[in-house]
Amino acid sequence: MPGPSSIQERLNGLFRPIFLIVTGAYYFAQTLVMEPLLLPKKGLTPLRYTSFATLWMKYGKSMSEEMPPQLLDMMRTVHGVVLDVGPGSGEQLHHFDPTKIEKCYGVEPAKELHPGLRKAAIRVGFGVRGEGSGREGCGEYVVISAGAEQEELIPALAKTGLLGASGASGGVFDEIVCVRVLCGVPNHAETIQGLYRLLKPGGRMVICEHVLQQYNLLARVMQIAYMLLGWSFFMGGCCLNRDTARVLRDAAGKDGWKEVKLDVLQSWAAIPYIVGHLIKQS
Repeated sequence: MPGPSSIQERLNGLFRPIFLIVTGAYYFAQTLVMEPLLLPKKGLTPLRYTSFATLWMKYGKSMSEEMPPQLLDMMRTVHGVVLDVGPGSGEQLHHFDPTKIEKCYGVEPAKELHPGLRKAAIRVGFGVRGEGSGREGCGEYVVISAGAEQEELIPALAKTGLLGASGASGGVFDEIVCVRVLCGVPNHAETIQGLYRLLKPGGRMVICEHVLQQYNLLARVMQIAYMLLGWSFFMGGCCLNRDTARVLRDAAGKDGWKEVKLDVLQSWAAIPYIVGHLIKQS
């Protein structure tokens, strides 16, 4: 767990979340002003997610540019039938090799991001049903309007015909990709266990996730402060203080994983994260 290379990097790691909270608050206020009638009709939660989707369409690309090399290397090898969890508007799709993918299911609950996601899939070479045939030898990208929690995901996948008569009991995906999404899913442990069940024997989970700060005391204090200041509220439900590495390991139960390789990056920052993969027993 190497430390920051400069004082500037350390300061960014500790204080940059303030900018994101302020930006999130601005877009939430803007959404309240532009769509005030939605508040009594739909409640606060839809407004929160609408405002975050607007923020993401503006800043998602720049927020997704700095990815660790090991994640990019893994994404280039993703193959077969793939579940892409929370792809947003497709900022990471260009790291996939569509010629290695038979079919990729992009599960994204924010419908506002779907047009951008479809465009990104076509741009990198995927075929998208009804919108583009893709390049020769490339797989299809299927956009699904659902969250990763099982009560939404399983019915949505069933509608595509993917689960078949046996349901998800034997696993259907060769790869499941989670890039900065498990920090925001409801029912954290249950959702991850459900994703584990959807993985084929010998299948792989590719992971890049924010995690609980337990490596640096000052950064831990800052992480707590950001959560209290409304990080989760303004940033689409993202929870900075989840011990996702432990929950991922526990998801395999008594069988365990065949292989677990999760590295901690930016362990000195207020928002450290893990990068790596887990391979299911064959």
